[in-house]
Amino acid sequence: MLKHKKTILICFAILVIGLRLSLPFIIKNQFEKGINQLPQYRCNISDIDLILYRGSLMIDSLEVFITTNEVEEPFVNLPLTDISIEWSALFDGAIVGEIFLQDPKLNFNDGEKESEQQAGDTDWTQPILDMIPVRINRFEIKNGSLNFKNKTSSPPVNLSITNWDLIATNLTNATDNTEQLPSSLTTSANIFDSGKARISGNLNIIKKMPDMDLSYKLESIDLTETNDFTKAYASFDFEKGYFAIIGEYAMRDGKIKGYIKPVLEHVKILDMNEDKGTLNTLWQAFIGGITELTENQKKDQTATKVTLSGDVSNVDTDVLDIITNLFKNGFIEAFDKEIENTVDFKDVPKE
Repeated sequence: MLKHKKTILICFAILVIGLRLSLPFIIKNQFEKGINQLPQYRCNISDIDLILYRGSLMIDSLEVFITTNEVEEPFVNLPLTDISIEWSALFDGAIVGEIFLQDPKLNFNDGEKESEQQAGDTDWTQPILDMIPVRINRFEIKNGSLNFKNKTSSPPVNLSITNWDLIATNLTNATDNTEQLPSSLTTSANIFDSGKARISGNLNIIKKMPDMDLSYKLESIDLTETNDFTKAYASFDFEKGYFAIIGEYAMRDGKIKGYIKPVLEHVKILDMNEDKGTLNTLWQAFIGGITELTENQKKDQTATKVTLSGDVSNVDTDVLDIITNLFKNGFIEAFDKEIENTVDFKDVPKE
């Protein structure tokens, strides 16, 4: 009888160990199969590890390709994805998860059809989310990058957003918070080589139409870094200049309120010493003239303020107000590059 029990225990142990060793391969195949069944996408996963003591699933090198083009680089490259139980939420009585992405890369391509690489209507992340047994409550990105290329344009375009960090917390309202906007969001990135961008605020993404109250600031972009893009898509370039954009945005039940302040500083578009063709020279002179006409001479700055209102399906902007603010900046008082803190979620009318 004792020998029989030992045999059962040994068989059970072998079964558990075998299941533990084979489970990562099963999960890997299911992930790849789920994405590969989607139209236009193909997925490769290098390896998957299970770390049972911390309730973690680690995906090593997940690559997603778009199959409708001839681009060799992946549309999405995730060197390390960590999906785990959020232990801190257990103290609030919630069993939820968190996702951490280290060094993710998104590559977008424009140009001829065979070189285009844009996201389609199908959500490639859904097969993975469907296999995660808990709802995601915390989402973090560390050192991400977004790249935009057009190899067929003249000149070729290659722009990058780097050092992208993002933290979003309490996405499922696991803390049972009674606040209207229980989730928080903070994200920052380097725009090209010189620019810095930051968005922060609070959200409620549980609703079908998420509510939010955000502020954003993008500053110190050297406009000469965008010359390949402006030459290829707008037929002009910058000799010098800097760009900033500041704003606030609140939305409740699809109703919105906010503003955007675009600011151009020390801008020079036309260099008469360069021979760029008659039509191109006239076009650049026209753009440069409009900028010069509305420039605040004291600060060498062109700026305006665009007020946003209405709802997400029909955003209202007052053209007359935009023009008025353009000249107000030029001839009365220059806009600063600071967030005004004049938009509050509570001021947005309810549905």
